[in-house]
Amino acid sequence: MRLASILAGSILLAVTVGGCAQMARTATRPFGDWRLTQVRHVNQVLPASEWKQAFTLTLREPDQASGTVACNRWNSRVSFPDRDEMRLQPPASTKMKCLIDEPAAQSFEREYLHRLGQGASYSVGQDKLTLKFADGAEWEFARQP
Repeated sequence: MRLASILAGSILLAVTVGGCAQMARTATRPFGDWRLTQVRHVNQVLPASEWKQAFTLTLREPDQASGTVACNRWNSRVSFPDRDEMRLQPPASTKMKCLIDEPAAQSFEREYLHRLGQGASYSVGQDKLTLKFADGAEWEFARQP
C-alpha cells in the first residue's frame, strides 16, 4: 500500500513537472496582434508609430503569421526553433500600389517582410514585443486589442 502511494506521488510529480516544463517553453511565445512602433538600426531610430501606414504582425497558434505592410496584406507560417527565436517562412503578400507619404516608411516596406523571413530573437513584455536581428537592429511592437 505504501509503495502504491509513493508510486502514485512520483507519477503525479512527473506529470506536474513535465507540464510546467512545457508551459515554460511556450509561455513566452508572442501570440497575439502587434503593431510596429519603433525601428532601431545602428545609427538610426525610425518612429514607426507616427507613420500613417501600419506595419503589423499577427501570430496565432500553432504556426500562423499574418499582417499588413502599409496597404498590403501578407501571410506566412512561423516557427520557434528556440525558446526566444522566431522565423517566418517566405511570406505571400498582395502587391497593391500604395501611396506612402513618409520616405522612411516607403523604403522600410521592402525590408519588413525580408527581415521577418531571416529570423530574429524576441522578448515579450507586458504589452511590448521586441525583435532583435543578427546585425543589431531592433524592432518594437505594441500589443493591439
